[in-house]
Amino acid sequence: MPEKDPTSYSFLTYVWVFGLAILGGVVSFMRKLQDGHAKVFNLVEFFGEIVTSAFAGVIAQQVQAVMPEIVAPAPIDEKYLTVRYERLAPLFIEAIKELSAEVKALKAKVG
Repeated sequence: MPEKDPTSYSFLTYVWVFGLAILGGVVSFMRKLQDGHAKVFNLVEFFGEIVTSAFAGVIAQQVQAVMPEIVAPAPIDEKYLTVRYERLAPLFIEAIKELSAEVKALKAKVG
């Protein structure tokens, strides 16, 4: 069985990950263009979207301090931690529901 050490991954694996990050940035920038939140030839914003799309996520140690049941040892080595996003997603959904209800209540108050 091959070693699961990140330093043993092939160059192609890293190219694949960076390619997906670039694709995510391009898609994000295109969505901003369609919504009218970005200018067509704004290269700084375009490259910013590419760079920041690779860093979406949470820090396992910060999540562990609040909800330790969502964090588990990483499969590559016990000394690393990983976030179990499948357990985190329902919390996001509930938070969105609560915020939507709050916004609806505030809109009813105003209008």
